[in-house]
Amino acid sequence: MRYTDIAIIGGGLAGSIAAAMLGRAGIPAVLIDPHQVYPFDFRVEKIGGDLQLERFGRTGLAESVLRSATLDGENWIARFGHLLDRQPSRQYGIMYDDLITAIRDEIAQPAEFICDKVVNVATGSERQKLVLSGGEEISARLVVLSNGLNVGLRRMLGIERLVTSHCHSISLGFDFVPVGQPAFPFAAMTYFSERPSDRIPYITLFPIETGCVPTSSPTARPTIRGCARCGAIRSRR
Repeated sequence: MRYTDIAIIGGGLAGSIAAAMLGRAGIPAVLIDPHQVYPFDFRVEKIGGDLQLERFGRTGLAESVLRSATLDGENWIARFGHLLDRQPSRQYGIMYDDLITAIRDEIAQPAEFICDKVVNVATGSERQKLVLSGGEEISARLVVLSNGLNVGLRRMLGIERLVTSHCHSISLGFDFVPVGQPAFPFAAMTYFSERPSDRIPYITLFPIETGCVPTSSPTARPTIRGCARCGAIRSRR
């Protein structure tokens, strides 16, 4: 039986940040996730705006994590086929799996990572008991359930999910490749819908660095990867 103060089930964004912050605070914790390295996910995160950056900074993780992200510096605003404005921007773009990797790199003792899957949780007034798929048992004072849409453990604990908005959104991925020019003229762009009937408020495109070749390198072929509501300008190596 392994003993800890806090056991976190699920190593996505919420769980990984919780583990990293608890470790920095000197609180014993274990983060349990079946993936040693978070797998690729069709998700792009954009961290930006003074309020969001200030809140992220209070976690103590921003300085190190944002080194793995890409700052756009300037955002073009367009509609009806015309450029309306160019605004200074402090937005950082990063692929979701890269973001999780950067945050997990900040997890330090007394917090630790366990690569396994929780198959059972039994609650008690003082201690909670977790059973892992490998047979190991963990006793924790507090359990944090941060495993996203996985319903198994949630139902085991009698937790129900209330859906307040059905069919809220859909994402469609696409790539843009510059034609007749080595790169796009903008670092980031927000293009607003021309008609409410489009049912897409806007498309936002922003830079994502991948690989080890800088975007200014002549061997890099810039590509815009994006989706409705959320997009990314990504360098294809």
